[in-house]
Amino acid sequence: MARGSEFRELRLVIGYAVIAFLWFFISDQVFLRLAADVRGLTFIQTTKDILFVGVTTALLYFLLHRELQIRQRAKDTLAEERDFATALLDTTPSLIMLMDQQGKVVQINRAFEAATGYSLNDLWGREAAAAFLPPRDHQRWQQTLKALAGGQRHRDYEGALLTKGGGAVRLSWIFTALSDTQGVVGTGTVVVD
Repeated sequence: MARGSEFRELRLVIGYAVIAFLWFFISDQVFLRLAADVRGLTFIQTTKDILFVGVTTALLYFLLHRELQIRQRAKDTLAEERDFATALLDTTPSLIMLMDQQGKVVQINRAFEAATGYSLNDLWGREAAAAFLPPRDHQRWQQTLKALAGGQRHRDYEGALLTKGGGAVRLSWIFTALSDTQGVVGTGTVVVD
């Protein structure tokens, strides 16, 4: 939750508590002086309390309704952005792979699937090096990931990728460190000799 949001909510709660206290304290004093007898005072206080509950219920409904609308708009916006990003990933001819900070596969695009035969279900959560790199390339791969984790923004990498069918594809990659998610995105093209 954002700091500004917490402060706004705290002010709202304190404001409500002050208004409720003043309403009950002042109105009780006023009605105590106006009422001619105990029965009249009881009726006035009961009516006042019912009115207070009705007004605060309506206010609570309005605030919750507004908050839910804001959240739904944010959710819809995020879904649109996700769908747009997925469409971009799936329509580009370059191979795209997103890894977390440990080098585990989080996302691949259709071009990656087509070139390698792997689906996201085959690779999700697996360390990329163990999943589809020949053992001779593991150390160089780890050095690339360490350089990106160490603050290097971009890193080129060229090497073989083992396909699901047992073949190999030579790829030229450009890896970019994502500072906001602490992951890495790689864009690859097939190298044709």
